[in-house]
Order: sequence, then C-alpha cells, then structure tokens
Amino acid sequence: MKHLERNECVVTGDNDLELLYGFDNFPVYMGCVDNNKHEEDLKLDMNFFISKGSGMVQLNPLVPLEILYKDSHGSGSMGDSWRRHHRALADFILKYESINIFEIGGGHGTLAREYIGKREKSTWTILEANPTPNYYHDRISFQKGIFDDSCVINNDIDTIVHSHLFEHIYSPVSFIKKLYDSLPNGGYTIFSVPFLEQQIKENITYCLGFEHTIFLNETFIEFFLHQAGFKIIDKQIYQENHSLFYCAQKKGDSCIDVSFPNKYDEYLELFKNYFQYNENKVADLNRLISSSEEKVFLFGGHVASQYLISYGLNIECLESILDNDPKKQGRRLYGTNLKVRSPQVLRNMGKVNVILRQGVFNKEIKEDILEQINNNVVFWE
Repeated sequence: MKHLERNECVVTGDNDLELLYGFDNFPVYMGCVDNNKHEEDLKLDMNFFISKGSGMVQLNPLVPLEILYKDSHGSGSMGDSWRRHHRALADFILKYESINIFEIGGGHGTLAREYIGKREKSTWTILEANPTPNYYHDRISFQKGIFDDSCVINNDIDTIVHSHLFEHIYSPVSFIKKLYDSLPNGGYTIFSVPFLEQQIKENITYCLGFEHTIFLNETFIEFFLHQAGFKIIDKQIYQENHSLFYCAQKKGDSCIDVSFPNKYDEYLELFKNYFQYNENKVADLNRLISSSEEKVFLFGGHVASQYLISYGLNIECLESILDNDPKKQGRRLYGTNLKVRSPQVLRNMGKVNVILRQGVFNKEIKEDILEQINNNVVFWE
C-alpha cells in the first residue's frame, strides 16, 4: 500500500523528529467488515515521533485519506455519551447567537439538529465527504465535498463549526488559515476536540493513531489559533476528560507572531510512561485470561481493541468481541478474525469476564450491561 511521508514537525516545519514508539503492521481501518478475508486487510507500520523543537507528538507515515476514510466506521453516532456531547456543544454555540452556520464534517447531522431546535431563524450547512443524514429539516442542507482550497463558503456565513475533526487534519496550520480566510471579520470558529492530554495522562488505550495523527492538546491548539490571527473567546472542559470546547473570533487581517514553550522534555516523559503503562496493562490482562475459569469477552469493535491486540493481547482464548452498535454486530473487526456480537449474548450466562478499555465510555457501557443484561459480569479495565 502506498503511504504518505510527513517528516517535518507540523508546528515548526523543522525536520527534527525522533522515534518514540512503533507498532508493526497495524490495521489501517478502525471499523468492521463483512468479509472473512483478514489476510487481505491493509496494514501499515504505525510510528510515533516527537519533535525535538516543539514536543509535538505525531505519526509518520500516514495513510492516504481515500483509503483511511473509504468507509464510515460509525464513530460518534451511537450512545447517550455522544448525544449529550452534541447537546452541550449546541448550547456552547448558542451563547454566540450564530445565525448562519457552516459545519465541516457534520456526518449524520446530529449537532445541526440540536442547534436548529434551539435557535429560530438560523440555518446550518454541512460539508461532508460522505453525507449520511439521519435527520431532515428545511434549515439544514448538505454539501458533498472536503474543506480544501477549492471549497467556497457563502459570504453570509458567520460561524464555522467542527466537532472531533481538528485532530484528524494532517496539516493543522493550513487548516486554521483556511478557516480564518473563510470567515468575515468578527466571525467565529467554534469546535470540539478530544481532551487528548488528559486522556494520555489517564492512560486511555486509544488517543493517537492513523486517524488522530497529532497530539492536539491545549498548548498547540491555542498556538495555531493565535498564529492565524484568531482571538480565543471561550474554552470549556466537557466531562473532565472527554472534550474541549473552543470559541475563537477572527480579529485583524494578518497572522501574528506567537511563541510557545518547547514541550519536548515534558511530552517525551508523558508518552514513554503512557506506552509503558499500556504494555504492562496488556501483560496483566494476559495473566488474567490464562488463569480464568470463566469465558472472556473483549468489548469494542473499534480501534481500542486493535490497539490491545497490537500490544500483544492473547485473543486465542477470547469468546468474541462485544459492541452495542447493531451495524457492527455479525461482522469482523478489521485486521483480526474476531466477530462482533451484541452484549445481549451475556444474558443468563452467569459470571463472565469482559475486557473493557473504552476510555471515556467505560462508565456508560458498564452500567448498561450490569443493569440491563447481566449483573454477574466482571469487568477487567
């Protein structure tokens, strides 16, 4: 498979990247598929580098976008956690009385629906490479496309919104400049990103990967915004470790010179500890699997499970993968032979063990299984 090389720091542009950690032959798609031909699944070495001049952690090589996003994997479309997130973000946007909103990567239109219901006379346009609307409204429209230099935004747009998109961007400086140039003076960009630094500190299994290729934390987000000429108006932490909400306003007509502290030493230690923790966690899980007299399941038909397997999780003794998404059930997790089943299979099983490393979604998943399906399940987190 052809891949893309990114040998320079995305912050400084310097060729000063130092290898931190790597996985050989990691699956390039984080979803589930119908076929059983796991030997044909595309894989690529996943290498984490750190910039000596900025401390930015980033991936190299990169998967071409047309391969990475060939199919939707359903992330962000299931569960109460995401519905609550979209409601909270809509309320955050509402504070700035936006009327004509342009959303990049709005997918299924859930955020638009939340906002339109709260703000009369507003309009919402969604730009999406593969639109999959699950809601139709005369004030919501969809455009098929991507946010690049050829993208033209109507002059009446006052706010550009994106949710859990920024961390997917390969060239953040160019992306922010395009946002700035697309807005009128006084216009807003309002967005949500995963709270990556807190998640790394909490050793959540999946934080960076082929889709999240840069360590987009507060230090770098705010540097990119200020460098482009934006003024940060507001910032909010959502649910302690889930997301960061930002509102930034276009001010002036040119970029400003902004400096930032070199975070190399701090982030080098942070990530070394993070990778070591996950290696140790998988070793502990393997010991539990080998000594268990009960059936063992792995929760998550998604990338966190692919990570655990790449760290060396013993999958030979697993019954199957569990996932709440009906669109994944009965299908195979890409890069593995494991089939995905509904958690309903745990009903009436008595005591079983479930490996659960789904980060900010652990609480919701545990409560649902224990209260609705089987209160004898033991979770290994």
